[in-house]
Amino acid sequence: MVIIIVENNLRYRLILSYFSIIFLLVFLINVSIYYILQKFYIDSKKNDVLFAAKTSLDYIDVYNNKVDLEKLKEIQRDVYSRIVIVLNGKVVYDDFNKILPLSDLFKKK
Repeated sequence: MVIIIVENNLRYRLILSYFSIIFLLVFLINVSIYYILQKFYIDSKKNDVLFAAKTSLDYIDVYNNKVDLEKLKEIQRDVYSRIVIVLNGKVVYDDFNKILPLSDLFKKK
C-alpha cells in the first residue's frame, strides 16, 4: 500500500514538472514572438513615415510658396499620418484644415 502511494505521488510530481517546463517554454516563445513582431511593426511604420516625408518634399516649392495639396493628401492616405507644413515659423498647411499656432504643435497631449 505504501509503495503504491509513493509511486502515484512521484508520477504526479513528474507530470507537474513536465507541464511546468512546457508552460514556461511556451510562455517564453510567445513573449519573444510578441517583441519581435512589435519591433518589426514599429520599424515598418517609421520607414513608411520617413518615406512619406521625403516624398512630400518633392511636392513643396519653398521658393515660390507653392504646395501640391492633392499629392500631399494622397501621401497622407497611404501612410495614415498627419501632415503639417511650417514655413518661417508659421503653419501654412495642416491636414485637419485647422491652422494652429506653432506653440500648440509641440505641446504634449
